[in-house]
Amino acid sequence: MTTRATLLAALCALALATGCGDQDGPPSSQPLPTGSTGASVTETSAPVPEAVADVEAEDKRSIALACLRDEAGLEVEAIGDKGIDIAADGDARIDFYQSSLEAEAIQFEGRGEGAMQVGAALFYIGDLPEQQLIDVEECLNEQ
Repeated sequence: MTTRATLLAALCALALATGCGDQDGPPSSQPLPTGSTGASVTETSAPVPEAVADVEAEDKRSIALACLRDEAGLEVEAIGDKGIDIAADGDARIDFYQSSLEAEAIQFEGRGEGAMQVGAALFYIGDLPEQQLIDVEECLNEQ
């Protein structure tokens, strides 16, 4: 019986030892493929697309400005690159940002206190009458 147990133990050890020399490691341990990988290379003279984020933020403000003037009939004026001042009460304004995440970050950092976030805009309500508040919200929601 001792030879059978010894033979079985040797057979198990041999089976385990052959598995240790396997070359199938994680992908990082394997050499990189050579030849074509299917990736395409563009010419250096190909036109580079313009940054769209700046244009979109400006368009959002322009759309809201036109809506507030034409549809809501409010006295509004553009302030700087990303703001709208609502002249009806003086302290109501809208600040536009690149994305809703940036507007949310401004509020989270405490720099948007008293503002209501509508998409990528922070709307500082001030003392606007209820109907004007509704008109502004509708224009901001159109974007």
